Amino acid sequence: MHRLIPILVLIVITGISCSVNKDLVFTDYEPVREEKCVIKPNLIYVFNELDYLPFSIDTVGYIYVETFDEKAINTLHRIQYEAWNNCANAIGSVPEYLTDQTNSSSKQSVQLTIPALRIKSTRKFAEVEENYHSYDTAFVYNARRHIKDQKNRIQAAKVGNTIGGGILLIMSLSTYSE
Repeated sequence: MHRLIPILVLIVITGISCSVNKDLVFTDYEPVREEKCVIKPNLIYVFNELDYLPFSIDTVGYIYVETFDEKAINTLHRIQYEAWNNCANAIGSVPEYLTDQTNSSSKQSVQLTIPALRIKSTRKFAEVEENYHSYDTAFVYNARRHIKDQKNRIQAAKVGNTIGGGILLIMSLSTYSE
C-alpha cells in the first residue's frame, strides 16, 4: 500500500505537467528600427492576407508567433497586444481563420510572422476604413490575462516535474535498498 501512494502522486503530477502543453502562444517582437512608444493607439486594424491596401502603410516591426493547440481568438489577441504594445495601429497578412468570428477552433501548432504596421495616409484610409476589421483595446485585458495564466501553468509544470523526479528517485532508492 505504501508504494501505491507515491505512484498515484506521480500520476497526478504527470497529468498536471502534460496539461501545460496546450493553449500556448509565444510571441516575440522585432522592430524594424528603434522607436520610443509614447502614445499607444486606441484601435488596431487587422488586414487579412488577401486584403488590398489602397493607402500608405509603414512596417514598424514583425511579430513572430508560435502556438500549440491554441484557440484562434487567443492567438489574435496576443498578436494585437504585441502590435499595440509597440505603437503599431495595424497588423497585416493575418490568416483568415484568426479573424473568422464563427471559427473557435484550435490549430495543433502554428508558426506565423505578422508585420506590425502604422497607417500613414489617413485621408485615403478614411475613405475605405469600413472595409477592414478594427478592434478596440479590449484585447489588452484578455492578452495580459492569457500571458499570466500561461506563465503560471508553465511554472506549475516545472515544479511538478521537479517533484515527480524526486519521487522517482526516492522510489528507486527504496527498491534498491530492499
